[in-house]
Amino acid sequence: MRLITSTAFAVYVLAVAGCATETTHHPVPAPEHNSRSETPDYAVRTRDNELEDALTRTLTQCKAVQRRYDVPVDCKVTQYKGYPTMLLSFSNARAVEDYSEVVVDELAMPFCDSLTRANVVGRLVLFVRDVGMASIYACETGKLSEWVRIA
Repeated sequence: MRLITSTAFAVYVLAVAGCATETTHHPVPAPEHNSRSETPDYAVRTRDNELEDALTRTLTQCKAVQRRYDVPVDCKVTQYKGYPTMLLSFSNARAVEDYSEVVVDELAMPFCDSLTRANVVGRLVLFVRDVGMASIYACETGKLSEWVRIA
């Protein structure tokens, strides 16, 4: 079951990125702005080969996006506060419009779906660089936090 759609994501980002108020109650890691380092090798330990295969495919795709300098989206997978976390950083609202469908379909949802099937709590951090706004998506609940200014 899909918890977020690319259209809903794009509309939500475009609606709030420019008019959200500053808050500090949802700490978010700031993505690196000037570095397109590759996603570090990371794996969720599991006995389920299907889960491992799905996560490996997602991580491979994330690394491929990270190597593409012509795509205004950065992707990195790491652990944050003990949670497997995918950081998706869009250069601006136009990048959200142009790339949200493929990012949601090919990166975000396969990552969340794999973790949810394995009963592993995971997070997506969504960041729009030009406005310095971020939100956290909880894979297991399908809830997107308030947008906060972090840069």
